[in-house]
Amino acid sequence: MKVRELNKEDERITDLKAEIYDDTLTLKWKWQEASDIVYILKEKASKSIEEVTINEKNVKLYTKDEYREFNGYVEKIRDISEYRFVVFPAREEKTDTVLIRQLDEDNEITVCMGRPEIIYDVIENKKLFSKTKSVQLIVFVDMPISKDTLCYVKKKGSYPTGIEDGLKFQFPTDFHIGKNEMQSFEVAKDEYIKIFLNNVKKGGSKYILKRK
Repeated sequence: MKVRELNKEDERITDLKAEIYDDTLTLKWKWQEASDIVYILKEKASKSIEEVTINEKNVKLYTKDEYREFNGYVEKIRDISEYRFVVFPAREEKTDTVLIRQLDEDNEITVCMGRPEIIYDVIENKKLFSKTKSVQLIVFVDMPISKDTLCYVKKKGSYPTGIEDGLKFQFPTDFHIGKNEMQSFEVAKDEYIKIFLNNVKKGGSKYILKRK
């Protein structure tokens, strides 16, 4: 088995999406007409693809006929964790199987399997006779999650109702298992902070976000 970089546009996998229903994950993507097989890599999301040695033991062959029969790639969810899937375009040559690496990441997706809870708290410390207050954000997680999973929004006058209802900010680092305390920062006394899930439609992520 060999891996080479993409050099023809008609070999690309595109529109990779994930759907979760009950305990079943389904991956769907757009095939190229000339392609009949792919190889699927599944790894913990905390591990970068560069760290993975791709071989016959950690990739799974999936044919276009199987895709049509099951309306996608279907897998039962057996644990709560975050995984990265890579769908490699592939071709069988006379002497070897060639997997094609796409540098645009259109063939990669990160999916949260199961429904892990994310608990957060927003602690405010008001100062007498001051026009500002100190805010600290705390996030509790049972599994490592990417910093892009969450964002926080600041709004003047009332608590924001969504990620577009105020000024949106990204977290600076990934979240480790347990208690994650952010550095305190100052806001105006009439400004309010709330934490939200980022746009997870593509990943099909199913986190449960709760305030403590």
